[in-house]
Amino acid sequence: MKKLIVVTLSAMLFSTVSWGQFNTGSTYFSGATHGKIGFETQLDESESTYSALCIGLTPEAGYFIKNRLAVGGSILMDLDIPFDGSGSNYEVVFGPNIRYYLPRDTDMQVFLFGFGGYGFVTDHQLVKIMLGPGINYFLTERIAFEAKALGSFSYEWNRAGGGDHVLLDVTLLAGISLFFSDLTFITRKGQLVLS
Repeated sequence: MKKLIVVTLSAMLFSTVSWGQFNTGSTYFSGATHGKIGFETQLDESESTYSALCIGLTPEAGYFIKNRLAVGGSILMDLDIPFDGSGSNYEVVFGPNIRYYLPRDTDMQVFLFGFGGYGFVTDHQLVKIMLGPGINYFLTERIAFEAKALGSFSYEWNRAGGGDHVLLDVTLLAGISLFFSDLTFITRKGQLVLS
């Protein structure tokens, strides 16, 4: 009987290591790389299609204001290399994000993600909205592999030269996330210490 209880408790402990990671007061940090290969549809007077290889980096952090609901911020950094050889472009966008984790008792957690931000690209300013699903597959209690597939809407404009256009695309992101259910900052003799 004792063996059955020990085996049952062990199975419960190690099979769902992520139960407490999404509670109110928890925090997360994520660093993801992303890529887009293919086409962005540019909606303006020319209605052209922009074809490029895009690589980027997206650091992100958030705080769970309610169980399974987190708000935070992201910085999206892209480098676009057009297939037509017209010269590379960069993009930097920063703004708030929101995550909602669907109720699941497994190591693979599914969430809905939203981001809205302001930034700039080569010779333009922009506003970007990204929405879509994501997953966290927990490797340990605090470390998870993360993947997201986000639909993106961007409005770009150039104040100096005039002209504007809209870009629509899909971005795939993958990276590692760290979750802390008890992260606190304390000061000791004038130094900021993470405990």
